[in-house]
Amino acid sequence: MSQVIGEAGGGRSGPGAGPPVLEIDDLKTYFFTPAGIVKAVDGVSYAVRSGETLGVVGESGCGKSVTALSILRLVADPPGRIVGGAIRFEGRNLLDFGQQQMEEIRGNEISMVFQEPMTSLNPLYTVGHQVSEAIALHQGVPRRQAMVKAVEMLRRVSIPEPEQRAQSFPHQLSGGMRQRVMIAMALSCNPKVLIADEPTTALDVTIQAQILELMRELQQAYGMAVVLITHDMGVVAENADRVVVMYAGRKVEEADVEGLFERPAHPYTRGLLQSIPHLDEAGKAAPRVRLNEIKGMVPSLAHLPAGCSFAPRCGQASDRCRTSAPPLQEHRPGHWVACWHASAQPRGDQ
Repeated sequence: MSQVIGEAGGGRSGPGAGPPVLEIDDLKTYFFTPAGIVKAVDGVSYAVRSGETLGVVGESGCGKSVTALSILRLVADPPGRIVGGAIRFEGRNLLDFGQQQMEEIRGNEISMVFQEPMTSLNPLYTVGHQVSEAIALHQGVPRRQAMVKAVEMLRRVSIPEPEQRAQSFPHQLSGGMRQRVMIAMALSCNPKVLIADEPTTALDVTIQAQILELMRELQQAYGMAVVLITHDMGVVAENADRVVVMYAGRKVEEADVEGLFERPAHPYTRGLLQSIPHLDEAGKAAPRVRLNEIKGMVPSLAHLPAGCSFAPRCGQASDRCRTSAPPLQEHRPGHWVACWHASAQPRGDQ
C-alpha cells in the first residue's frame, strides 16, 4: 500500500466543516546548542478541522516531528524552546497554558501515536495497565473500571483475545500489535485531535495497510481531526485530505491532496513525487527506468544557506533563489507555494 501508488488523490471523502480545531500560526521552535541555533521549526503555519486528515510530509530533518512535539509542549527545554508563534486548540493558545493545564490536554483532548511503540511503551508494565492508566488519569474512574474500558479499546483496534492480550508485556507482542496498543491508548479518552507520527514506519507493507485502514475507521467513528506525519507520499495519497510539505523547518507548499499530486508547484514536491514507483509504469513491458532522486541532503538547520533553503539542490534555482528567501504565496486558489519560479513549473507530468 505505501510502496507504490496508481492514481493520485485517493484520499478520504472530503475535509471537515467549521472552524479549525487545531491551528498553528507562525510557530518557531529553536534548539540552542554549542554548534549554533538550530531552527527546527521556523515560521510554520497550518490548521486542521474535525473529521479532516492533514498530511505533513518531507524528508527526515525537515521539522515534522518537532512541530508535533511543540503542539503538545513536549520539546525538551533546554536545549529546545518555542520562541514564537501560537498554537490554538479550539481557539485557546496552548502556549499560554501552565503545566497542569497541558497535562489535562495531553492524551485527553490531543493524543499522539509515536513511530516506534517499543520505545513509547513501558516494558515493565502490561499493555492493559498502560492503557487503563491513561483512562483512570483523565476520566477519574476507578482502576478496575478503567481496565474494563482498556480491554474494550483493545478489542476496538482489532486485537484478538483482548482480555488475554491486556495481561501481556510489550515485548510479548508483535510490532503491529504494539502499534495497535498505541492507537488504543491514544483513542482511549476520545480525543478531538490525533497526531500520528510515522505510525507505520517499522511495519511491513501488509501491516501498514491494516493500521492505516484501522485509523480511517476510527476517525469516522470518533469524528476527530488527524495530523498524519510521514515521508511516504503513497500513504498521503490514500489517506489525506490536504497536504503540507515541509523542508528545512519551513512550509514550502500546501494544497488539497488532488491538487498537490496533479499539479505540484514546488521543485521539492515534484522531486518527492518523481521518486515514487507507479503501478502503471511497473506493468509496462519496457526497459527499466531508474527512479528520480533529489540530489544532495537537507542542509544543517544551524547553518542554513542564504535565500531559499532548497536552492543548493534545485536544478531550476536562479541567483534570486540563492540570495532571497521566497514568501509563501497563493499560487492557485487554496494552493500555497514558497518558490520564486512556481508559475514556471511544468505541471501534470510527474
